[in-house]
Amino acid sequence: VVDIIDPPLTPSVIRLSTTEDDTCNLFDSSFKLMSETNSKKYFNRVSTFPVCLQLDGDCNVDTETVAETVAASSDGMTLVYSDSEMKVVGFVDITDPSNPLPLGTVELSGEPTSVNVWGDYAV
Repeated sequence: VVDIIDPPLTPSVIRLSTTEDDTCNLFDSSFKLMSETNSKKYFNRVSTFPVCLQLDGDCNVDTETVAETVAASSDGMTLVYSDSEMKVVGFVDITDPSNPLPLGTVELSGEPTSVNVWGDYAV
């Protein structure tokens, strides 16, 4: 699951942690759990994008997916995430942040564990 938040945070300000029950926690740069520091200042969920929508429009699949790291395009309209379980990098259109749309995935030969955006490239 990829959460779209407002206001958007720069990668240097946040860290993402996934727990055993697949819950994601946001941390600020001092590694304090944001919900414990000042959630109104940092986090307002606008929408959620289930990664399984890349596979089926109704998420009616048993395939395991894992959105591990997320980066935004330089224009802020596309999210890029790594999915080591599927060995892909996925793309999400957030032109309308309240209605994120799947843009597809790119298969890789290995398991990506992180992703970032540099100019027009996902690296």
